[in-house]
Amino acid sequence: MRTRTAVSVSAILAIATLCVAGPAGAAAPLGVLTVSNSSPTRSSEIHIASTGWQPHAVVSVLMTGTNGVLAQATSDATGAVHAAVPIPADAASGRQVLSVVGSTPDGIPQQITSVLAVSGGLNPPATNRPWPIVFVLAAIAAVLMLVTARSDRRLAVAKR
Repeated sequence: MRTRTAVSVSAILAIATLCVAGPAGAAAPLGVLTVSNSSPTRSSEIHIASTGWQPHAVVSVLMTGTNGVLAQATSDATGAVHAAVPIPADAASGRQVLSVVGSTPDGIPQQITSVLAVSGGLNPPATNRPWPIVFVLAAIAAVLMLVTARSDRRLAVAKR
């Protein structure tokens, strides 16, 4: 009985493995992204090279810490892309994710990423807060409260 159960379980696992694995070589090749400088400074330019894209299709280059698309490029007949990508002057410093977005040769959406360490320049200046004005207004309010409280006490004493 145990042998029959073991054979049954083995057969089921073998069939499940064949169903999940599919035919050999069926998986689409993954795209590759190469970056000329993984530690760019703000207001600089990097060059990217990427493969695994749909031929003659537009791909977009984006980066966290920035707004919008940094660059767009059209892949060649082999699905390769080469592009100059500007790093904005207001890009956030630190680790940022560079993404190239488009479609595989089969038309399936694809995103390939690389990590950049953006540096250089100062962080954008902090917004000016009107703290001196706030403190002066708070002091005036406190003085008015004290004056009002004293005058209320004097009126109360005078009414007695």
